[in-house]
Amino acid sequence: MEESCIPFFSLPDLTGKKRNVSELLKEKTHTLFIYFSLLDSLPCIAERWVWPEIAKDENIRVIGIAYHVSERELVDWVRNAKINFLVLFDKDLSVKKQLGFEETPVKIFVNREGEILLKASYKEPISEFQKEMEKIINEK
Repeated sequence: MEESCIPFFSLPDLTGKKRNVSELLKEKTHTLFIYFSLLDSLPCIAERWVWPEIAKDENIRVIGIAYHVSERELVDWVRNAKINFLVLFDKDLSVKKQLGFEETPVKIFVNREGEILLKASYKEPISEFQKEMEKIINEK
């Protein structure tokens, strides 16, 4: 991922409503995109316990982007996992291709303009990523 800005895209949420990222970015001062897969990624499953805690921060909008499962499986998983943030479904992997990564989860922290402030793969512990996000938020 070499980009300095998140690509602008539209994906359906779990109700089927198309959500435009440029509109979603305006809702909070910062947005954390978490791109994940439920079927083949142990790091995604391990990190998922932290994501709802991050979503409680009033400065951060968390948006999950999922692939690799059917819509029904994703809806069931989100309900059972008590996910408290918006989850979009990348059925055709279009966003994954635009972002150009292989392993999940990938975390991308951006500002209202979509500028990438921080990004990390599954190799960086979520606790370290959280510390870096907090530093960025507190600098303002």
